[in-house]
Amino acid sequence: DIRIKDDLVNRPFQLWEVTNAIKKGTNTSPGWDKIHYPMLRNLPHSALKVLLKIFNEIWDSGSIMEGWRTFVIIPILKSGKDPNSFLSYRLIALSSCVCKTYERMIKLRLNWWLEEHQKLSPHQLGFRKQRSTLDYLSAFVNEVYTNLTENKHTLLPMWIYIKLMIT
Repeated sequence: DIRIKDDLVNRPFQLWEVTNAIKKGTNTSPGWDKIHYPMLRNLPHSALKVLLKIFNEIWDSGSIMEGWRTFVIIPILKSGKDPNSFLSYRLIALSSCVCKTYERMIKLRLNWWLEEHQKLSPHQLGFRKQRSTLDYLSAFVNEVYTNLTENKHTLLPMWIYIKLMIT
């Protein structure tokens, strides 16, 4: 059980957080409930307040609605693959856009808290705003070029070496 004892994290959600999360939703296919993001974007203010109330009740209780654990799985055949083999399919899981909105609200709040309180290692680059795992690759390439100009050796990470040997 991991709990953050910070009133800014644990406080009830506000209406602006709901509307912000809905705006950030992409026009993905809906889940079993058939609710699309355009439907959520066009909710009247009174319906958004009801949705906020539901989200806050879930937030306080710590348990999500049973229907949000239901996914529609759609198999999509990979190009040029044998349709009789299970491995030839890519599975797509469709979940509720309402649930995804709630998850996005939590994600945005937790990301803010982690950044604000510097809880992430400076070496954690993936899944962070304005950072990417490509930053590591760029730094490595820069180190290789710098060491070449200074006639120094560069320690090559083993996984890169193995990958180069395989290909």
